[in-house]
Amino acid sequence: MEGTAGRDIYRQLNRKRVLFLLIAIVAVTVLFFANMVINLSAGPAAGIRAVIDPDSAPRSVYNIMHYYRLPESCFGLLAGMALGIAGVQMQTVLNNPLSEPYTLGISAAASFGAALSIAYGIGAGLFGSYSTIVLAFLFSMLVCMIISAVASRRSSGPTTTLLIGVAMLFLFQAMVSLVQSLTNKDAANSIMFWMFGSIGRDSSYTDIGILGGVLAVCTLFFILNIWKLTSLKLGDAKVSSMGINVRGLRRNVILGVSVLTATAVSFTGTIGFVGLVGPHVARMMVGEDQRFLLPMSALCGAGMVLTASIICKTLPFTSVLPIGVVTSMIGVPFFLYLIIRKRSVIG
Repeated sequence: MEGTAGRDIYRQLNRKRVLFLLIAIVAVTVLFFANMVINLSAGPAAGIRAVIDPDSAPRSVYNIMHYYRLPESCFGLLAGMALGIAGVQMQTVLNNPLSEPYTLGISAAASFGAALSIAYGIGAGLFGSYSTIVLAFLFSMLVCMIISAVASRRSSGPTTTLLIGVAMLFLFQAMVSLVQSLTNKDAANSIMFWMFGSIGRDSSYTDIGILGGVLAVCTLFFILNIWKLTSLKLGDAKVSSMGINVRGLRRNVILGVSVLTATAVSFTGTIGFVGLVGPHVARMMVGEDQRFLLPMSALCGAGMVLTASIICKTLPFTSVLPIGVVTSMIGVPFFLYLIIRKRSVIG
């Protein structure tokens, strides 16, 4: 009888998790379309019609929707999902709720690469208009390789890996400030704007395809290791006794997170705290089971980015506020809350 009761409770819990996932899917879908049509001069109905039935839409509305609003929403969706997944897997393998790509210096390294391209035109001759994206990606991967190398050492643990990431954060923030102080005012302003993050930087469908492809491959890898990732909550010793190579798993996951984060950040700039807040909200709703936590973190990350984009469009400013400003204003109080609530994670 106890076994039957336990199975019933487990099924009921899973049904509740599935319900939360379905609600999140509906919410993100609504936010996706709302971001496309909000403050559209022709009206929301005309914008939706231009997407569903392009031939019936006026040329001006068609151009706005297909060359700006639709790519922007797609990038917000994909970038949010990428950062949400990267954040939850970073927290999982490092066993620390404060871990995410932003706090580990990956975004700061991308900012330094972008700053070199913007200020001095490095890579322009080789990569053309993609030089900023390529340099941001390369410097992101540099930090990721350093973190991955530290994680693969026999003597290192999650805390050591986290501290190395924080050191990289401060190092590259200082280097970005140095570049800004040495360049002209226009370049410094451009670097500042890039660092704040944006999902509407003349994104092409090719860019969306690249980010979507990397997201699909990395997510597939995490899905294939979903039970191993869930088991990490038991502790390294117990997981190792189950025949799982914990150090190898941690190294491979960090590598996957690195590629995913570097790709997203190189296109969007620094959108901070999405990888921190999204997974925690997801964890509150569905718990630690990666079968539900992984997709919910992706949905929460996407929802956070799209919500920030909508807020930026509705605020009464003369220019559009960068998304990174809004996500940071949401994320910093949440970050402080985590530190106060779980002081042991930084001890």
